[in-house]
Amino acid sequence: MVEVDGHAHFVKPENASDRYIGRDTSPWLNFDYRGKALGEFAAEHPEYEGNAMIAEIMLTLQFAAFPTLPHVVDKMYLAKKGGGHPEKLVLLTIDYPGSPTPTHEEMLRLVEAFPEQIIGSVSVDPNRGNAAAVLQERLKALVELNEKLGNGWRPVVKFHPISQKFNPGNLGAKELGRMYSAMEEIGAVLVTHTGVFQTTQVDGDIVIADPARLTAVAEKHPNLRIVLAHMGTPDIAVVTHWERRGVPVRHFEHALEMVGKYPNVYGDMGGLLWTGDRPAGAYGACECKNYDFGDRAQYAFSRVNGILEMERNSMYRTGLRAFGLGKNQLIRKLIYGSDFPVTRIDDLRKQEKKLGFNPARNTAKVFART
Repeated sequence: MVEVDGHAHFVKPENASDRYIGRDTSPWLNFDYRGKALGEFAAEHPEYEGNAMIAEIMLTLQFAAFPTLPHVVDKMYLAKKGGGHPEKLVLLTIDYPGSPTPTHEEMLRLVEAFPEQIIGSVSVDPNRGNAAAVLQERLKALVELNEKLGNGWRPVVKFHPISQKFNPGNLGAKELGRMYSAMEEIGAVLVTHTGVFQTTQVDGDIVIADPARLTAVAEKHPNLRIVLAHMGTPDIAVVTHWERRGVPVRHFEHALEMVGKYPNVYGDMGGLLWTGDRPAGAYGACECKNYDFGDRAQYAFSRVNGILEMERNSMYRTGLRAFGLGKNQLIRKLIYGSDFPVTRIDDLRKQEKKLGFNPARNTAKVFART
């Protein structure tokens, strides 16, 4: 069965010269790639030297007019290589001023360049006056490309309420309501950010990233598949940070409730991955102003895995009823997402062993047309 990573990013450098020489300089990259040019990264990985697959990926990226950055080349290499890594990636883009993610045109070129590996997405800033019309146009272009390539995947729409500065539950907003209708009509999958952070960069309004904001959307559009990215971020350091500032954060609990209640709502593990090389408690004990997101990923994973253990144990199932969860329900509704390159490239087999099931196969079912 196909294994799919439902939450992957390619992040372009802000500086044009870094983009030209292929240097990864985004602050969102994990430490495996941050600050390195492709040559420097390759020197650390002997398997890159003389590797025909790596050379082919670099040439393909150049033809697609996308920078040959270490994290991009490495992710494509592992997708093509397989062996413990998902062979298909839902590549996400986010439309907002200054976004470092691929533009719509770049996304189409990447999908066409790597039809066996990339499942494409579109994004439109809901604050645009003609957002619904632009979304319909972009969805149509992606669907037509998928048909041309023979891809049997649903088109994906990405929302990031914090970065795009909008309330996803405001169905009274004319353009937003039309956007949801367009997604449902065409059979798209909506992947929407539901995580929170403790940085000043996003201090504006973390409440708009609460999964509970999507309750009315799930009810009004039952045929729209909604993926709650990061499952509301089950992150003790973040929760503690906001509680100290008088802001209660129950995003994770609300995500569990949404997944349990609505058949069309799923939770993705973007940034909630087992790394196996750091203690789970270390991250939660600090404010972590400068840390590798792998610490956060492992701590969050332990909370989700704890719920799964409760599902398996009949003694605790009654406690899960508050979230609308029953026997092994989360196992059926939880999908795999790496949130790469924010978190590290991980071994899918490690996830499968720790969880007791393979979430990447659930992902394929959510994004497949049939």
